[in-house]
Amino acid sequence: MQTYYKYPTLQVIPPEKYYVTFIFVINAQTKFILNLKNYPVLVDPSRYVPIKGYFKIFQRKELEMHHMSYVRKNIRFKMENAGAKCNYVNNINKLVNHYENFKEGDQAMCAGKKSVYYDLHKVSNQFNIKI
Repeated sequence: MQTYYKYPTLQVIPPEKYYVTFIFVINAQTKFILNLKNYPVLVDPSRYVPIKGYFKIFQRKELEMHHMSYVRKNIRFKMENAGAKCNYVNNINKLVNHYENFKEGDQAMCAGKKSVYYDLHKVSNQFNIKI
């Protein structure tokens, strides 16, 4: 996964080191289970369904999710409604303040159990996203 911050032209460096699930066979018996631990790699806990059968781990050069999680008109709405909010609920005001006062050249402040600052790399707006 490659995360972007504030603009679709600012990538968080280094890229995320966990995985997101990609393709599942979904049927009436499929259940979403938060924080399920039956994956062979670290997977975003908001994207768990039980694994049955084949599991393929793609390398970044084969398949990469471009995550615009911090490219928002209203970052507070995102922070207050995210499934991972329990990890940073006491830092929402600090995270929003940093985001709203961000200037190009600043580091990104990303939410987590500990708020972390990341460097940013400028890239082209390859998805032509307008905010």
